[in-house]
Amino acid sequence: MMVVFALLHPFSQFNWLNWSIHPSTVIGLAALAGLYLWRARQASPEQPLSVGRKISFFASLLVVFSSLNGPLHDLSDTYLFSAHMVQHLLLTMLFPPLIISGVPGWMLRPLLRNHTLFSVARFLTKPIACFTIFNLVIAGWHLPVFYNAAMANHNIHIL
Repeated sequence: MMVVFALLHPFSQFNWLNWSIHPSTVIGLAALAGLYLWRARQASPEQPLSVGRKISFFASLLVVFSSLNGPLHDLSDTYLFSAHMVQHLLLTMLFPPLIISGVPGWMLRPLLRNHTLFSVARFLTKPIACFTIFNLVIAGWHLPVFYNAAMANHNIHIL
């Protein structure tokens, strides 16, 4: 009888304590944290990195980690499209302001010394460009052909 129940109610097999952790997110987040700490050590006494900025940055990494690993990820991949949409909300509405407030401008300036890269970054960060890119990416990935490919192939999903 229990087997029949499990087949009829696959969610009953879900376990909130069984966390799936994906190495790709852990490696990426560890690399970001390492870069941040490396740059933080280079802060000048005139521009110290505040505790608030550090908390904001590491909170942004925690948002990404908890969105892409563990129960929320498992729910979104297997059971609930609404959980998938919660992931989107966390990654698009909570992560960006946290990371933006956690990374001071002086940390990024060395990347923008190249004139071409500066011009591209300046264009891509204009509000209309951000709005357009964000909506095209969200809408595009949710077209059935791309969404189904991402669900069938985890490497595409990671992309």
